[in-house]
Amino acid sequence: MTTANPYAPPQAQVADIADSVAPQPVKLWSAQGRIGRLRYLAYNAGAYLVSWVFIGAVMALVATASDSAGPVFMGPALIAVPLMIVFLVFSTLQLIKRCHDLGWNGWLWLLSLVPLVNLFFFLPIVFMPGRDGSNEYGAPPPPN
Repeated sequence: MTTANPYAPPQAQVADIADSVAPQPVKLWSAQGRIGRLRYLAYNAGAYLVSWVFIGAVMALVATASDSAGPVFMGPALIAVPLMIVFLVFSTLQLIKRCHDLGWNGWLWLLSLVPLVNLFFFLPIVFMPGRDGSNEYGAPPPPN
């Protein structure tokens, strides 16, 4: 009487399941396409950190270079405002692509501007998985 070894590896042939649709490339500065939730959070967190580190460094340099007895120098604000505009444009583009991944229209990003509604808008953005396969906004995003 022979019994199978319970500690032996399985002998079945396992093949990768190929998706019929190739994933699309991620374009950072485009509103077209889709982006997954982890990539959305990582890109926005990275952009946030880079922008604030850069703004802090510029403000520190200007503060050390300016005369403390003189008038307040508006240089940091003149540099910080365009950088924050770039950050807001970048994060808005990522939010539009995240809406596309959920199968929503990209114009729903405007709900993030409405107080209290934005709290409930960001819950599905962060926690809901995207649609499997292609949808009307393109092929699925590439794996992380």
